[in-house]
Amino acid sequence: MLKKLTEFVPMGVLSLIFGKLLGDGNLTIEKQRQPRFRFQHCYSDHEWCNNCYESLKAYIPLAPPKKRITLDSRLEKGYSESVYVQSKTSPLFGLLKQLWYQENKKVIPLEILSEVLDEAGLAWWYQDDGHLAICNRNRVRKIILSSDNFSYEENTTLIELLKQKFQLTFSLDGQNRLCLYNQKEILFFLNKVRPLMHSSMNRKLYHFTNKECSLFPHRKRTTISLPTSILVKAPTKDIIGMIESIETESFLQNWFNECYRNKILNLSLDNNKYQINIEKEQLIKIDYLKKRTGLTMNEIVYLASQID
Repeated sequence: MLKKLTEFVPMGVLSLIFGKLLGDGNLTIEKQRQPRFRFQHCYSDHEWCNNCYESLKAYIPLAPPKKRITLDSRLEKGYSESVYVQSKTSPLFGLLKQLWYQENKKVIPLEILSEVLDEAGLAWWYQDDGHLAICNRNRVRKIILSSDNFSYEENTTLIELLKQKFQLTFSLDGQNRLCLYNQKEILFFLNKVRPLMHSSMNRKLYHFTNKECSLFPHRKRTTISLPTSILVKAPTKDIIGMIESIETESFLQNWFNECYRNKILNLSLDNNKYQINIEKEQLIKIDYLKKRTGLTMNEIVYLASQID
């Protein structure tokens, strides 16, 4: 089936279509009519809708976005506004219907999805159905993918797929939605999708601020735990030296490119504790890296000790 699909569109475009079908896309199901590909968004997201149209129109037969007004007495202004895109017919959509629908109900073709879905498709799914929750201290709290229209069994298999393919540990909440709670993984996820996000979807990204810098003391005494395998003779001098050796952007690049992730996974639990005096400059650097990565101070200092 995958070979047949890629006769119509490249694999990268197919991933975008799959991401859309996981989100706000669907195939029209009408008796004695060929299916059409369709997606709809609230009018406030018309820029995102138009971006999807522009990205796909060279590959599949799409009509330009159209505005729709729906009367709704429950709303204060008496109506809602949306924008939608619908395709013409194509043999491609017949193949997609075979995969994505059973008895006229959307299902997840998990086997082929695992082959097709890449980071760009994941980003489209997130922009359609994702939500980033921020706590009142401007820390990421969780990411939600609104997958409640799929069955519990399908969602549990989706969780396995996201773990195997993207190293993301989602779980199901009480509303049958996929949720990511681990702060490191949330920031890792957002770093993956950030370059692939449309500007109109910036609300779904974490916007780092460092307003608390002015509140840091000029010097602070703190405790650092490091594996016993790391030689520390003069705690303050040696550990401050490790922190100062960090080149911030290089550190972040190595973290998000997974160069450091296995080092943290294999971090020893057999540690020594050291009392050190840390200056404001180092506190600001550590705080910045904590907010960008979700790492603890101990983990950052440990990784600094491993820098060649």
